[in-house]
Amino acid sequence: MVGAIKEVTKYSRILTPSGELSMEDILEKYVYPTVGAVLAEVYAGASGLKSPIRDPYALFYLLAKIAFAGREGTNPFTADDVITLCRASKLDINSARALIIEGKERSETEEGEEEGSRVASSKTVKLAELRSKEPVKIKSFLLSHGISPDATVKKIRNSVDAFHLLLYYASAYPAERVKAEYEALRNSHPDEAEEAVKLARIVSRMESGAEAELSRRLIQALEGWQWV
Repeated sequence: MVGAIKEVTKYSRILTPSGELSMEDILEKYVYPTVGAVLAEVYAGASGLKSPIRDPYALFYLLAKIAFAGREGTNPFTADDVITLCRASKLDINSARALIIEGKERSETEEGEEEGSRVASSKTVKLAELRSKEPVKIKSFLLSHGISPDATVKKIRNSVDAFHLLLYYASAYPAERVKAEYEALRNSHPDEAEEAVKLARIVSRMESGAEAELSRRLIQALEGWQWV
């Protein structure tokens, strides 16, 4: 895939029977979405899923975790990276704001960064992800995003909200309670719940980070259920 991108980007424009395509059009409409779809298929297959992640929110989140993986979670990335992730996941920029936390201006000489995360005088962002396995801290994270785990009606905006809510259940409750909470979420938000579990299955195979451990707990609690 990297080779294909390099080959395409050697040209400033491409002529087609229907007219000229700029490199910007090719990357935005064809190259990056294809790469995102292929990666979704690859990780779905490696995780034993019958179908890949299709929801743009979940795919953006997954691609960020893959591309900028660090020892304790996802490394910071740049605003330009956000645009690339949006193109690959087909998520619009405004919607992507729900999944990131704006950072600060950083320079190339800033210390304490992992390889691959350094940028030259550009604004960075962080993925809005769980960094703790403690239920109290996870609940605080959810509340800061407008999600009350104790509410009868959960305000779920997207599949990543559902993912984080399920990880909270996995951190706080025994398996039977986790199953019951998942069933309730699936009844009220079926599409988001399905994509959230797909995301958890893939993240559970990652080596480090609080979300990887919590995803393993979630999948273990739900073991034996039939997933799409």
